[in-house]
Amino acid sequence: MKRTAFTLIELLVVVATILLLMSLTAVAVSSARSSQRRNQTRVTISKINEVLSSQWRTYPSQSGSPAFIRRNRITADLPPNWKDVAYLVANTDFKNPNPPSQIEFVADRLTRAQKTYISSYRNGPTPTPEFGDDECIFLAVMYGGFAGCLDCAGLRVNKDFKDTDGDGWNEFVDAWGNPLSFILWPVGLQKPDGTNFFNAASSTDTLTFGMRPFVFSAGPDGQYGIEMGQSNGSPGIENLSLDGNCGNPNYSLYTTLGSPSSARDAADNLTNFDAEFRR
Repeated sequence: MKRTAFTLIELLVVVATILLLMSLTAVAVSSARSSQRRNQTRVTISKINEVLSSQWRTYPSQSGSPAFIRRNRITADLPPNWKDVAYLVANTDFKNPNPPSQIEFVADRLTRAQKTYISSYRNGPTPTPEFGDDECIFLAVMYGGFAGCLDCAGLRVNKDFKDTDGDGWNEFVDAWGNPLSFILWPVGLQKPDGTNFFNAASSTDTLTFGMRPFVFSAGPDGQYGIEMGQSNGSPGIENLSLDGNCGNPNYSLYTTLGSPSSARDAADNLTNFDAEFRR
């Protein structure tokens, strides 16, 4: 007898094959999307790092003043949080044209970046503490007046930066929509094998102790897992008002800054040091 229809088993095989193909396609699409997001995030981090690195290289050649005052001025140039900006505002001499040499900040000697932060702090909306490090690094890169980022004009609102916490200040964001985070003095930064990335305590560099700014994304899981120096619920502990000796690992109250607070959460982070970690 001539068969005119599929058997139930044949139909089930066809359906199972279709479902398998759909599943494989979904996995491939998801993998491609994840790879695209990682690449997009790396590009944004690279642009930010370009500005920071260009500015950072100018500091060793700057002369005068004790090293700790120069470190404090570096922190005022690249403030890791709003508390440092508030300290800059409160400790700038706006009246005395010839202040003592040990005065850290003098109105007519402020850098363009420092003037920008003071004006923004005085005239802008009140920032929330949650993403202060992200908002300050956005100001530094986009309005600080530093040279080095040829592609920063290509950074786009709602893609590369947006106001995620609704306080009126933008943050750089990764491709998953989470703010990029920033640590100016990452003395506790570790390589994937758990060893210190910077040997700050034994460095012969008495200005920056061999350290460089650390920029990182929380990655796909949205969890940073990095020690930011929590204080009263606010990430990014300030150096200027607490230490008076920014970045000095021998005096800092927070020598774990940049180290993993959760290795599991930090495992998928993307950072400006990833290429160096792999060497």
